[in-house]
Amino acid sequence: MTSPRLPLLVALGVPLLLLAALVGGCGDGTSAQGGELLEELWAYPVSSIYLSHAQQGPKSSFERIMKIREEVLGGMPFAEAARKYSEDPATRELGGFLGFVQPSGDESFGGAVQALVPGVVAGPVEARNGVHLLLRHTYEEGRALEAASTIPAYGFFVPWTGSAQGGTRTREEAEQEAKELVGKIQRGEVDLLEAAMPFRQGPNDRPGALLGHVRNIEGSREMYDALASVEPGQFVPVKELPGGFAVIRRGVMLRALVRHLLIQHRHSPDRPLSIVRSRDEARALAEKILRDVDRSGGNWADMIRKYHEEASTQARLGSLGAVMSGGIYPSLEEVLLATEPGQVAGRVAESPVGFHILYRLR
Repeated sequence: MTSPRLPLLVALGVPLLLLAALVGGCGDGTSAQGGELLEELWAYPVSSIYLSHAQQGPKSSFERIMKIREEVLGGMPFAEAARKYSEDPATRELGGFLGFVQPSGDESFGGAVQALVPGVVAGPVEARNGVHLLLRHTYEEGRALEAASTIPAYGFFVPWTGSAQGGTRTREEAEQEAKELVGKIQRGEVDLLEAAMPFRQGPNDRPGALLGHVRNIEGSREMYDALASVEPGQFVPVKELPGGFAVIRRGVMLRALVRHLLIQHRHSPDRPLSIVRSRDEARALAEKILRDVDRSGGNWADMIRKYHEEASTQARLGSLGAVMSGGIYPSLEEVLLATEPGQVAGRVAESPVGFHILYRLR
């Protein structure tokens, strides 16, 4: 059994916290732990109170965390204690909320995360030159905390000679180009991803031009406030940030447990050679299957065994695991956002790999 990755801190001109949670599920989707879905158990919503060993050494930080633990067990809300005592600037203001954590990396921390029970304070746990108290939330609590503190940002920066990314444009030229590009995107002359391509830095191949998930904390509050001032789907007013002039659109926060049924065609990459149907034929087949699928997922396993064309997820009933905004193709994200938890989507979604029937478990 392989351990997924921990969240990554991404620096893209402004501090952005990308909580990667694209993981696979197992079995038939249910576990013995309170009926939770097994996919859920690979990404845990967790809060932490962290004390560093750097200032006074391990003995002192351990003694201090034990006193904090007593206060929390005595009735102080965990979030209040995190805001008062935690020494992690990236989470302290959010009541210690780490996001949906995948238990890997540091062995002691990852093992503790896997052993957490929702609502129970655990620790002290040694990790990363310090010590933690941990609290695991329910899936629903985690989604609510994430939605209240995090906004996905899509876009790019137009750099100028004095910006962090450098460039050949003057400051005035970069600002004007950024404004013109926003106008072109809004008029439908070019989409955001196409506009972003000349400005992407490094191996950034996340779907849909995702910059990252901006949290309401010190260091990213300027960007968070700008995103919060506009409606989802709208662009923030063009402004200068360390990376250049920002062309950034506010996204909608998505966190969902998803399965899919994939139908491929002869242009699908990595398809079996036996698949020779055309794109139109693949679409027609997917739409026929969708008409036969129980919208509450009652016959999902039978349909997967009969039609699903992705061998790597066949045994997991087509599980894509826990997905979040910016981590999947925008066409799939759009369909999922319009689908209620516990339902099969009402329309087929297309991606470069084929046609998808999506089942949003939660």
